[in-house]
Amino acid sequence: MLVAIVKETYMQQGKTVSGSEGILPESNHCIRDRSATMNPNQHIKDFLSYYLSFQVPPQFAVLLDGPWGIGKTFFVKSIVNSPSNGEPKHVYVSLYGLTSFDEIDDAIFRSMYPVLESKGAKIGGRALKTIGKYLNIEIDLKTKEFINRAGTDLYIFDDLERCELPINAVMGYINGFVEHDGRKVIIIANEAEIKDAEGYRRIREKLIGKTFHVQSVFNDAMDSFTDSIQNALVRSAVQANSSLISDIYHKCELNNLRVLQQTIWDFGRVHSCLEDRHRANDKAMAELMGLLFALSFEIKVGRLTCDDLKDRFSNLFVYSMKRESHEVPPPRIYVANSRYPTVNLASTILSDETLVNVIVRGFVDKDQIREDLDRSSFFMTVAREPSWRTVWNAHERKEEEVNGAIAEMERAFTNHEFVVTGEMLHVFGLRLWLANLGAISRSKREVVGECKDYIDFLYSNRGLELPSKHESLTRFSFDSYDGLAIHQADTSEYREVRDYLDEKRRDQDVERRPEIAEQLLANMANDVSLFTRRICLTNHDDNEFYDIPVLASLDPQRFTEKLLDLHPQEQRAAIFALQLRYERGRIDGELAAEREWAAKVRELLLDASNRMTPVSKVILQALVAFGLEEALGIQSKS
Repeated sequence: MLVAIVKETYMQQGKTVSGSEGILPESNHCIRDRSATMNPNQHIKDFLSYYLSFQVPPQFAVLLDGPWGIGKTFFVKSIVNSPSNGEPKHVYVSLYGLTSFDEIDDAIFRSMYPVLESKGAKIGGRALKTIGKYLNIEIDLKTKEFINRAGTDLYIFDDLERCELPINAVMGYINGFVEHDGRKVIIIANEAEIKDAEGYRRIREKLIGKTFHVQSVFNDAMDSFTDSIQNALVRSAVQANSSLISDIYHKCELNNLRVLQQTIWDFGRVHSCLEDRHRANDKAMAELMGLLFALSFEIKVGRLTCDDLKDRFSNLFVYSMKRESHEVPPPRIYVANSRYPTVNLASTILSDETLVNVIVRGFVDKDQIREDLDRSSFFMTVAREPSWRTVWNAHERKEEEVNGAIAEMERAFTNHEFVVTGEMLHVFGLRLWLANLGAISRSKREVVGECKDYIDFLYSNRGLELPSKHESLTRFSFDSYDGLAIHQADTSEYREVRDYLDEKRRDQDVERRPEIAEQLLANMANDVSLFTRRICLTNHDDNEFYDIPVLASLDPQRFTEKLLDLHPQEQRAAIFALQLRYERGRIDGELAAEREWAAKVRELLLDASNRMTPVSKVILQALVAFGLEEALGIQSKS
């Protein structure tokens, strides 16, 4: 009965590591130890150490090339800040979005003098003035002269391709440091994104003496990211599963350390929501982490979308059953599942809704996350689990447990014990699924008939759960409930049963309206404020019938008599409530069934006014004109 989702192994292809032309003589810094061959960037690290040790101006810059997020900046800073390289005095500048040389100068000064980043240092114009103010010195030097006399050994210019200046102009600016000032310069860029390729190549030959293509520095970055986690429990969980994270990262071929760090932060938020009993379950934490990291990576690289996270289990299960026929291409979630043989993307440790909230929307619901884990196979015992849930989780339960749950679900179905709409739909879908597998001795058509009989029984006993407040009565959105996708939801048989239930719920809702209308009539007589709140769109929670035409079930004559029995002040409030109910064209929209009723009430009120004294007559007719005639589109004769 239990059909396992078979995972296909995914072989990651190795990547070559490329360097570039060299113009400096050989040095011990360039000699590569055999033990370093496991680090694809060791030769770059060796060369940069050599470059930084130069005692004379090298007269060329070093370019580190690679895609965004691969860890180029992290890699350079780890080398520059290494004690083995003497921690040279350096300036780091991101060129991202800079539009002028003045802005580059300001960025250099901010790096040289971090005080300029304080809230009190508002740089307007040239940064030299700000430096003079905060250092209490008189500066008469030109900008370039001041930078030259600052004694900086190394300049690092990052995000070259994202500078808004023309590429030849910014390269010329950098060349001044190298050729005229004799400084060491490291440029970090993604050459593939540089727009003016021809202009760039022209000046590149003059400025760049050595180019390296940086590979992902996963291990170093992972250690750094982990050490920076402030929450000790989160840090411990990440460390315990670092090999799993590494496997997922490399299977994904992500090569983006910023996405890795963002995903670690997302996991930290989820992990902080858990209780100690959750965190103590190592297997649960490994499954939770594998699911979050794999899906997060797939979403962030664009291979999966929000929609692919919905109905994960159903899509994986259905395709695993049909894949041999090759009738349809595999869903993207199936392809992703095949990419990670050590991760279960069908896991229900977090619901589809929770995954979308965390990964896509950035929303973390502590109570929902705990509830999801408590319902998973790691924390839920079959004795506490509803029978339909055990059947749904058949892929995570023992065969005898599933068989027992099927028997219990069938017993409860026979006795009409499922009354919550979402649970009923799950049971209907599961019975269709079981019939399809041959696990119960029914055909799918027989199941459809039995489910309709079930609905009829509840309907005749007024046992159907009525729609929640303002739920659309015209079409269900119930293809999932309680965080789980409903089995067989894409089949014609399920849709037939669902629509039949929709129809019966609608019928029962209409049938209850006379009872509700009587309640509203009593509200008007005893508490006109509550009457107003229940029938009008307001900010109160009581406004449950503002768009449901329940008043049409009332006898207009009785309503009019009750209205006229009210104190004049309460009469006015009740008619004002009708005016508010029908404004903005609602009487011709969702309340169209009340138009005839409202017109009859107007007629009866005007008829009653004609038997009143002149003063009372004028007051009531004015109220009718304000409360009903405008909504009904009737021009008053007065």
